[in-house]
Amino acid sequence: MREPLLAVHDLSIGTADREAQPLVSGVGFDLHRGETLALVGESGSGKSLTALSLLRLLPDPPVSLQGGSIRFEGRELTELGAQEIRDIRGGAISMIFQEPLSALNPVMTIGNQLLETVRAHARLSRKQAAERVLELLDLVRMPDAARRLHDYPHRLSGGMRQRVLIAMAMAGNPRLLIADEPTTALDVTVQADILDTLQRLQSKFGLAILLITHDFGLVADYADKVTVLYAGRQIESGPVSEVLQRPAHPYTRGLLGARPDVLPVKRPDGTRPRLAEIPGTIPAIRDLPPGCPFSSRCVEAIECCTRRAPPLAAVGVGHLSACFLTQAAE
Repeated sequence: MREPLLAVHDLSIGTADREAQPLVSGVGFDLHRGETLALVGESGSGKSLTALSLLRLLPDPPVSLQGGSIRFEGRELTELGAQEIRDIRGGAISMIFQEPLSALNPVMTIGNQLLETVRAHARLSRKQAAERVLELLDLVRMPDAARRLHDYPHRLSGGMRQRVLIAMAMAGNPRLLIADEPTTALDVTVQADILDTLQRLQSKFGLAILLITHDFGLVADYADKVTVLYAGRQIESGPVSEVLQRPAHPYTRGLLGARPDVLPVKRPDGTRPRLAEIPGTIPAIRDLPPGCPFSSRCVEAIECCTRRAPPLAAVGVGHLSACFLTQAAE
């Protein structure tokens, strides 16, 4: 079997203080070239922390990588020096951040920001770099690209700003693209256009994509594999078709049941059943219950769920779940 492009094993992230509070524990996944893996979960589940740890961008202090392995193209990233990881960051691995208006410099034109990025990754003359900038904007299908070079970020629409970030991410010819909620605050039509752009780039260059989202609709349409996080713990993972059709963990079933587009058809009287809801809210890490982290919100919890954490175990081909009930059924 071919070696994965990215292999994460037993990843642990915690606070860098005397309490050493665990924020992410035991997360692991593989990602091959040309694949899209979605990290899914509510806000505070550890999705963005996991992604930032891959590029050693955790704000240390107060947060640091506590343990685990991150192998990219056969190299252990946790063992690389600062200069070595800088060479990979923005080059072999690029990231599209959640808020393009925050990620872009408000006092520099789009053209100058792209020019700086291009010249940071390749020894090009200013003329060659300028040609590369236009090539990148054409690659992401920026409307009227030549004229947009002189615009400042606030002059662009949300979708255009996101295209600029994608162009910047492609400047270093990456093999892995991390997309952190790339369609937040965009309308539905623009969302689909941005995700189609990412898919087109993936197909053209063989990119692996790590998609961070809370939207199972995007997962169903664009991902090959999914890993579900809850309170910094990996609770389910597997091929998208398997997880969506046979969700094994109560939390995953709750997330899927809360989607309006999965509601059954209207009743004979024209009404629809209420959306399912997960009671309570995700607890703070320091307030996690003993045992399964989801036990305090789980309507299916049994006694052992409150005493010990269930291990992540196989419940199907490539399908893992951390739930005593599912494992007992198997």
